[in-house]
Amino acid sequence: MSKTLRDLVASSFKHGKPGHKLSDDHISKIILAHQGKSLSEETKAKMSLTHTGKVLTPEHVAKMTLARYGNNYALGHTKTEESNKQNRINQPTSIKVTINNVTYDSVTQAARTLNISHRQASKYV
Repeated sequence: MSKTLRDLVASSFKHGKPGHKLSDDHISKIILAHQGKSLSEETKAKMSLTHTGKVLTPEHVAKMTLARYGNNYALGHTKTEESNKQNRINQPTSIKVTINNVTYDSVTQAARTLNISHRQASKYV
């Protein structure tokens, strides 16, 4: 169970006792009891009426817009192995490493290829 869900349920059901903590077992029972419940048409109408005519500030609208974007920048874009290799070569921090007469583009590449730790591979720099 995620901590945020537990906090949400625990804060909703304090039984009038400040600081009362519910056990994980009790919270899971509450969650199971509420699963699958649907709102009545009357409740939906009340909620709709409550939000009807609500005016949002431009700042609020901008925040909601940004929240919807998420990390969508890279969706649908895939890097080829060639571009990845080119990026690794162009890195200013890349250090060529030679181990057993084999030259690697970086310490990390040498460590992965030889199946050794980064620390051990960096000793050859």
